[in-house]
Amino acid sequence: MPRHRWARNCRQHVAVMQDISHLQERISRTPSNTKVPEAILKEAQALLVTLYRRRDIIATHTVVDALCSYPGFDHEDLSIPDVDPKFILRGLVYATRASKRRPPRRFKLAVYKFWTELKRPPLRRAVLFQALAEEFERDSSGRTMHSFLATSHVRFGRYRTCKLLVLPVAEFYRAQDKADALALWLSRADEAGVPICASSPGRKFLKEADTEPNALDTAQETYTPEDACVMRFRDDIRRPLKKLKKHLDAAQLQTFSGMSEAARARDWQRVLYCYSDSLKSNVTISDACLRLALEAAVELEGIHSATALRLVKQARKESLDVETIMQTLLLARIDGIGDQQAATRSSASVGDAYRLIESLLSAVQPVYPHPSELVYNRAIRVCLQNSEFEQTIKLCMQLGEEHWNGDALFQVHNFASLLTVAVRSKDHALLQKLLEALPGRPYRGHPICKWSLRRARFWLEQMIAKTTSGEEKQKHSDALESLEAAYQNVMQARAQAHWHFKAKLRSIARETLAPKRNYESVETVYKASGPGHAAAIYERSLGEDTNLSLL
Repeated sequence: MPRHRWARNCRQHVAVMQDISHLQERISRTPSNTKVPEAILKEAQALLVTLYRRRDIIATHTVVDALCSYPGFDHEDLSIPDVDPKFILRGLVYATRASKRRPPRRFKLAVYKFWTELKRPPLRRAVLFQALAEEFERDSSGRTMHSFLATSHVRFGRYRTCKLLVLPVAEFYRAQDKADALALWLSRADEAGVPICASSPGRKFLKEADTEPNALDTAQETYTPEDACVMRFRDDIRRPLKKLKKHLDAAQLQTFSGMSEAARARDWQRVLYCYSDSLKSNVTISDACLRLALEAAVELEGIHSATALRLVKQARKESLDVETIMQTLLLARIDGIGDQQAATRSSASVGDAYRLIESLLSAVQPVYPHPSELVYNRAIRVCLQNSEFEQTIKLCMQLGEEHWNGDALFQVHNFASLLTVAVRSKDHALLQKLLEALPGRPYRGHPICKWSLRRARFWLEQMIAKTTSGEEKQKHSDALESLEAAYQNVMQARAQAHWHFKAKLRSIARETLAPKRNYESVETVYKASGPGHAAAIYERSLGEDTNLSLL
């Protein structure tokens, strides 16, 4: 930088410091009323316009901190026509050191300012999300993210925060290919009680974010209901390909490229040929290539393809970890069994779905000896849909033996399934045992527990209305009375859990903020050492953050 330009900038810095010091002095002499005096507010707004033209973030949050001494100072006072809201938002959230705690008053203003600016047109909102995401990314500890999300959750609700804040910032990180920032953002959202999966667009983002573009153009083709499970399998098997490609060596990448090209052309035989040819050439089997080969086998032979199972067994012999792939294949096949039973429900007998699932699990026993909880849960759902109640109980018990040391009520999903079986099969003894075991379970306040009890109550009320026998109606009434008592206890537990969670969020939002400013004020430095020394301290405080251009 030329010397004359440096001298001019230094003089401008000194002038800015003098203006800030003058503003702080006026504020200190003015009584702290509920509202900011009009003259001081206009002076501060004019100073913010100057700082915006100079792109001076540090001085901006110094001015805002001075105005925060007025209890009536509001984020609407920062709506200045000549200043970009993005600059104001960054000034409110910014700290010289990214991991430094922000003053609580200024940080709360940042939250309200952000939610107010969300009413702007979409292009303006995109700029706000970008500013917020970039500022969050500076803090590698995630404390700023956590505090902002927790405050938004408390003030604006769980669903709105998930849909209007968590999802757009996650999409920005995904578009910029910032995997570390995205992982930190999603983990902090979970801790703040606003997981991205709480909204339907968020669940869609999780499902499709990592999915490789499909080889087929599904919009131009017509599929029968029997192909629905094949389509779901294709999406599931392709989802991790984008990440898996990054770990391939040169030979594996060449094989994968040839298979991908054949898949785009719908030449499934050539996909399998490329895969087998690579094995003959002693190319190490990769997860990505195996997934494309399985997709080709399923497209050619259907979801119950024998070739697909043979390819998985062959890969396992080559010491490839196939548990995740086998789980994906099993889930699709169990879904296929469910679709098949739904289509032939009028002619099917009770227990057909369970027998098909048992034979399927037996067939994959050498490759996949211990099915995951997800596989068991999918099988339980298919049996419940086909009203196979005894078989559902067997699967629930198998799941408990396999994963939870014999405790079939370890997870809330199993409790909900058994409760459904007990009510729909009119097994009042099983229902009573489940209700007696519920108070000692940690999931007593879980939403699934509440929903399953409410649904069971509805079924019992329907049974009482339709029953003509007095004795049977009395049994249903007694069961309904016990169920109602359990439901009220669950609602009480949910209310307590919700209260404690909200209190925890408030404490998190407070703990991540500083109780007061713990750095030397510009006014003190200016009075003690004069404008030259204050400007020097100001220059040093910029450090490595001097490049703060927002354009």
